[in-house]
Amino acid sequence: MLNIATNYNVLIDKREYYYASSECPTCEYFGYLAKICPSYNMIYCPVTSPFISSEDYDNIIQLYNHKDFNNNYDSITTTEELNEFIYVEKETIII
Repeated sequence: MLNIATNYNVLIDKREYYYASSECPTCEYFGYLAKICPSYNMIYCPVTSPFISSEDYDNIIQLYNHKDFNNNYDSITTTEELNEFIYVEKETIII
């Protein structure tokens, strides 16, 4: 992954263990990202969201760049409504 990113001139950061662990709360991780990224705008694309398409990202960017959005909000997050059971080791998870 790091080699591929380097080939595309993508800014890479090898996180300290704490920021890559389950001990780090998400809010601290995003604070860390804000400190190390040299840009005001950023897209966070975790591999744990594999069903977001390039078209979805295009629509998100278009929405984010709209003046009415920027006058009222500073971020966007994606969600998906789930109307089925999630199983782990043949047991359902209640959310």
